[in-house]
Parts: sequence; C-alpha cells; structure tokens
Amino acid sequence: MSSEPSPKRPYQKWFWSDWFGATDVQCQDPDVRCLWFEMIGLMWTSEEPGYLVRNGKPLTKEKLFRTIHKFTQERFDVAFQTIEDESLFSVRKTDGAIYSRKILRDLETHEKWSEMGRRGAKATWVGKATGEAKAEAKATALAQAKEDAIAKAIAFIEAHEEPVGVPNGA
Repeated sequence: MSSEPSPKRPYQKWFWSDWFGATDVQCQDPDVRCLWFEMIGLMWTSEEPGYLVRNGKPLTKEKLFRTIHKFTQERFDVAFQTIEDESLFSVRKTDGAIYSRKILRDLETHEKWSEMGRRGAKATWVGKATGEAKAEAKATALAQAKEDAIAKAIAFIEAHEEPVGVPNGA
C-alpha cells in the first residue's frame, strides 16, 4: 500500500454526514472508530482501491497492526475484533483480503459518472469542433467569393473603361 494517493485518485470524497451518520461506527469506542478510520485510509490508498492489499497480497491482521502503530497489541485486538463482529468490512473469498463495501460502491459510482462526463464532453466538443470547422470553412469560402467578385469587377471595368482625357473616337 502506498502512503500517497494514486494519480487517478488524488483524494477521496469524504462526507462527514456519512461518517457521523454511520451509527454502527459512531456507537463504538474511540479505539474502534480510530482503527476503522485508519483502515479506510489504507484501503483508499491501496494499490487495489477499496482492499487492504500490499504487494499484491492481502494485508494480514498482524501486518495491519504493525502498519498502523497507534495501539498496544491488546487494544488493537479488541478494536479489530469489534470491527469484525460488527461486519464493518467484508472479506474477499478468493484470497481473504479485507475490503470496504462503501469504498467499492463509491468507486463504481465515480467511474460511472466519469464515463458519462467523458461521453458528454466528447459529444459537446466534437460537435463544436465540427461546427467551428464548418463556420471557418464557410467564412473562408465567403472571403474567397468576395475576392473573386472584386477581381471580376476590376477586370470588367478595365475592359470597358475608356481612357481618361481622350475624347471618344479620337
């Protein structure tokens, strides 16, 4: 797990109303809330977003304890057991990696909205680019038509104009 956010995920949308509204978390001891908060941060910055994974392997309970450095072993064990008993996290069946259901939902929602944004921008800007190109082509054609008309008018005048100061028929 990296301690730096991914360039694709430079920040996490954090809604305090979600945190304070999660009564299953808020009714817990401060140690439990602190550990869960730390785990959320680790899952967010993980190489596999939403999962406690490091170097392609699930982070074990023992490695999690050594990673967080905020508790004695006894306090950590009690807090972790409470989080587990309250089902605040889920465990992936294939490899036992702990994950946050909410983070995965948030990431899925983010990806859907991003895709819709990309589609909307493409539709908007491709249409505008085509419209701008058409407008530019029209303006160029109009300018060329004006130049051609002026050139024809000058040629006509020059062909039909009589010399100045010379009487007709002289």
